[in-house]
Amino acid sequence: MSLDVRLPSLMFILRSFMAVWKRFPATMLSSVVASGALIQMINDGGDSAGELFMVALLGLPVFTGITAFCESRNWAQARHYSFLAVGALLLTMYLRFLSAQESMIETVELPRYMLLLLTAHLAVSFGPYIGQFSVRDFWEYNRELFASFVTGSVFSFIIWIGLSAAILAVNELFNLHIKEEVYGHLFAVVSGVFTTAFFLHHFPSKYQFEQAEMSYHTLFKNLCKYILIPIVALYFIILYVYGGKILFTWSLPKGWVGSLVLGFSIAGIFTYLLNYMLPKHDDSPVVQQYHRWFWPVLLPLVLLLLVAIGRRIGDYGVTESRYVVAHAGVWLMLACLYFVVSKTDNIKFIPISLSLFALVASVGPLSMLNVSTRSQIGELQELLENNKRWADGKVKQSLVAVSIEDAERMNSILLYLDRREVLDQLDSWFDVPVSELPEVGRVSRLTENILASMGVDQKEIAENSTIYVSPNAEVRSGNIRGFNTYYSISIFPAALAPARGKYFALGADKKSIVWRERRGTRYENLESFDLSDAVNTWVEGSESGTYYLPKGKELLDYKGERAEMRLFIQDASLDVRGDSVTISRLNGLLFLKDKHNN
Repeated sequence: MSLDVRLPSLMFILRSFMAVWKRFPATMLSSVVASGALIQMINDGGDSAGELFMVALLGLPVFTGITAFCESRNWAQARHYSFLAVGALLLTMYLRFLSAQESMIETVELPRYMLLLLTAHLAVSFGPYIGQFSVRDFWEYNRELFASFVTGSVFSFIIWIGLSAAILAVNELFNLHIKEEVYGHLFAVVSGVFTTAFFLHHFPSKYQFEQAEMSYHTLFKNLCKYILIPIVALYFIILYVYGGKILFTWSLPKGWVGSLVLGFSIAGIFTYLLNYMLPKHDDSPVVQQYHRWFWPVLLPLVLLLLVAIGRRIGDYGVTESRYVVAHAGVWLMLACLYFVVSKTDNIKFIPISLSLFALVASVGPLSMLNVSTRSQIGELQELLENNKRWADGKVKQSLVAVSIEDAERMNSILLYLDRREVLDQLDSWFDVPVSELPEVGRVSRLTENILASMGVDQKEIAENSTIYVSPNAEVRSGNIRGFNTYYSISIFPAALAPARGKYFALGADKKSIVWRERRGTRYENLESFDLSDAVNTWVEGSESGTYYLPKGKELLDYKGERAEMRLFIQDASLDVRGDSVTISRLNGLLFLKDKHNN
């Protein structure tokens, strides 16, 4: 079945739009809600709008999959609506859950959400074909879905570009002062409502196809035969040459090779699926051999991936990113073995098994959050044992000093657990809950309290925290009477000196500004201005890594033997390492009075 891309009449568009709403009411409602939430995010960037957008976007494949599943079984409308109601209830519960997890959206919930979104989209691809219909029908159905999605996306992009250009022209010609946000609003409506409606209008109305209806579009044939297969073959060659290098040098693979194998696998499997029916329409050796040998050739590369990620996990434990790579590697291994050993060659296995793996990774005891948390806690316990700070299931004190490397590793693990709000899982390690441990440090943080209770000296931790310094408002005026030279400075440790002349640089202690002069290869320090007192004030007044200079405090005056300096701070960054504080960057306006020129 081919897509009709002729320009339709207005009445046809309206009738089609209403037909889509009638067939997919919940999906279209989700598209409207997603577009509205995206517009709200563009306007004010509200967190609640972002969570609503995420759930509404998830609703698109959830409700579409429910409709396709019910239609494929010819269920009554009432039963269909009851399933949609259950889906709406689950999405509402998920929205409430996301709202309660606001602080962990980026670290935990976003990766979990992406896995749920993947699962829902995969369910649309195989839902109607669970336990019924042929693999040929399954392939044709997904080919039509893919063609509709690509065509709709291209049309939507063209429409958005065209309308945006029209708005821009009207705005410039008639000076209407149209806000820039309108282009984002237009994108939200076109990509949300129009693309969804177009895709659903071309959604297959039946799930069994006659032989005469099946076709292999020339575009797909050329894309697969002349572009995708050669690219995948090139990946094969690169990775096999790298594998040969590993065997020849007898060295472990680099960690990034896992990402390369995953990227190759995604491209290769996509090409395999597109190529699945092509051998029946094209007898060229390239097409035939790719279909036959893809999985056997992929198998050694999957082993390479598992060795690489196994090395990373063995060194540093499991994190979410390593979990995903290892989890995907296990699935790829299972898929390779299935297609190498199985005689059925049933491609339904790919989306069904992948959706189950994604679901396991997102929720439950084997989810990436739970597995990575257990792994990192185990790594922390092993570090304590190695440093004589563990006995009978609890932390104990020891006179043995902790090495800098182990201290940094322990701090890194605690920060990792803190960002996921699971530090309370360490309560049993101490006589009191970790939230009640004695406070230490200038600005006490829970991870610092735990480290101190483990007997780890904060000064041994090389990992820096950063304090950002800026005025409450932009510095626009100030008295510069008596100063005869003006500089706009941007100072940081790696800043390059000019080829010749006077300039300002960060002092060796990273707490002072040095006025220097360069003459070829010779350097001379003309004056040094110590900012230690100001830096200490900024550190003591900082909260949550930020310090806003009170009005008037953005101005600093210094008198030296040769020169006087007046500095207007525009912004600065401080590196904090235990009790040590240094300047990592400072931007400002500097006025200088050179006494030698008076």
